[in-house]
Amino acid sequence: MKKLLAALSSFSTAAQAHESLVPHTHPHGVSMLPGIEIVACGLLALVALLECLPGPSPSLLPYAHPWREAMIKVSVMYPNSPGVRFDHNYYSDKHLPLIKSRMGAVLKYYTIDKALRGGASDAPATYVAMCHLLCDSIEAYQSSFGPYAQELQENIRNFTNQTPIVQISEVVVENSANGETEPGHRYPDPLSKPTVQENRRLHDESTKHGSELHHARRQVGPLAAKP
Repeated sequence: MKKLLAALSSFSTAAQAHESLVPHTHPHGVSMLPGIEIVACGLLALVALLECLPGPSPSLLPYAHPWREAMIKVSVMYPNSPGVRFDHNYYSDKHLPLIKSRMGAVLKYYTIDKALRGGASDAPATYVAMCHLLCDSIEAYQSSFGPYAQELQENIRNFTNQTPIVQISEVVVENSANGETEPGHRYPDPLSKPTVQENRRLHDESTKHGSELHHARRQVGPLAAKP
């Protein structure tokens, strides 16, 4: 943006100097340079308009929700019960890395939970352990996990005697610490109401680019004012 504005301003200055040295006239006696001045001003206005339109901003990716497509989470939970066997070291050091190696890049990342206790201080935990697999979509998860499902299920016996419970969910808020408070979508819904944070960001960008455009117009102005 700044480079383009600088280039257009330099072009206007050069055109003004060139006009003073070499007259460029139409066969009917009309100067041809005012048209160039109008084009330069029009380009400046177009650039400023495009910069103010909502769109992905590198500073907001990948966390700001309007520009990130919603993900799904596959939760695999192992119930707790008296006499349960669960090797947490094997689970974290071998089983989950095995899942990652089979699913590849489709598995964005995973988390592992180890139970401490239930809600009440003397209550046992409902689940002894669980993991969460983050993927872009259910279809992506099924296509990458499905071919290895039997191998991965057979590996379960190496660290527990429990049968896991599986739940697939849509990730509504991935990480509130990153400012996410609403569902993530790659493109904003044109009918939805912008968030306060989004309105503030667009206002700040509009003010910044408007100031740059005003400064550039002051440099181009002397050309446009000529008869």
